[in-house]
Amino acid sequence: MSRLYVILDVFTDRPLAGNPLAVVLDASGLDSEGMLAIAREFNLSETVFLLPAEDEARKARLRIFTPQTELPFAGHPTVGTAVLLGLMDAVAGKGRAARFEIEEQVGVIACDVEATGKRSGRATFRLTKLPAPVAPPPSPAAVAAALGLDETDIGFDAHVPSRFDAGNAFTLIPVKSLAALGRARPQPGAWAAGVADRGAYLYTRETGDPALAFRARMLRADASEDPATGSAAASFAGALTAFEAPAEGTHAFRIGQGFEMKRPSVIELGLEISTARSPGRRSAARPWSRLKARFSRGPTRQRNKSLVRLKSAGPLWAVSGPRLASPPSGRRRDLQEKRTDDPTQDRVPLAPSRRHAGRRARRRPCGRLARLGAGSLAAGLADASRQEAQHRHHRHRRHDRGRGRVERQHRRL
Repeated sequence: MSRLYVILDVFTDRPLAGNPLAVVLDASGLDSEGMLAIAREFNLSETVFLLPAEDEARKARLRIFTPQTELPFAGHPTVGTAVLLGLMDAVAGKGRAARFEIEEQVGVIACDVEATGKRSGRATFRLTKLPAPVAPPPSPAAVAAALGLDETDIGFDAHVPSRFDAGNAFTLIPVKSLAALGRARPQPGAWAAGVADRGAYLYTRETGDPALAFRARMLRADASEDPATGSAAASFAGALTAFEAPAEGTHAFRIGQGFEMKRPSVIELGLEISTARSPGRRSAARPWSRLKARFSRGPTRQRNKSLVRLKSAGPLWAVSGPRLASPPSGRRRDLQEKRTDDPTQDRVPLAPSRRHAGRRARRRPCGRLARLGAGSLAAGLADASRQEAQHRHHRHRRHDRGRGRVERQHRRL
């Protein structure tokens, strides 16, 4: 069965940067094993499968898979999918700004989306689960050994290693400098003693860019690295509340990640601090994330013929038949593809009309393009074949009549 998907670059304002994300637009009929197999085929950090929401008032239900397992929540799949849904609404004429809810295993997430272009947009969402500390926190010596650093590289100001969970648990490790951040390498023999969660989220206040509040890296035991990790940034809100002690009000922190792996990303993490009703007691921070997503430029390429017949969503190039159409090069009049903003339309070349018969029959005929719904592709091809057969029949009849007139005139002479 053919399934449509889109590749996005998330947490960036330019293509081929940020964290790539695959979104399968119609996952109905797929079981968990099938979704996991497709996620392995993409081999990206996460793949999203869109399903109808259990509550009709909500936009969609998301299932998020890594190549190894399913996740209850992840930041860059949430924002990337929210932006994609908002762009699809904008293409359908429903406005460039939208507010809707999506369902994930962690709960219902309210999203505000704004389309900033045909292929880009912004999304803001509030976390359904506040960051909670996870005990016990690792010691500086243990995390230094797990990362191949000196113990003196660990910590700055009031920040010490900690563990927080805002849907996924992470070990949060402050390091003193950008140099230490770049030197960090997972050490398999000491990893388990220092990092007990999905991965180590390293961060430092030294950024090299005044527009950033922190620089970060996300490392795993298998030496893989994530260019942007929204769920880790959500957990990082717990460390900011605990170690920065922000004043009452709204605070925003821009976090740069992925620079070491040449996939620069920026996440804007916000905190809302309010005084609790109990005197002398502060409420927990209510974090929110303002994130960016952008489509990869150009048509996405087919990765597995048994998986999918690619067709782009939104303003990418349309597909006719089993292969992805490339942008037109020159004026091929009979097979020219046109750009479309409607993902439900296919373009099918029809047979030439009768006006090309007779004296113009030897010229290359000019084909016509018909707008057909996705479900009528086979009917359109059958109709094209029928029209082409009729055209050949009429052309041969006219040729035969002309030859008969010549023979009769010859007999008269």
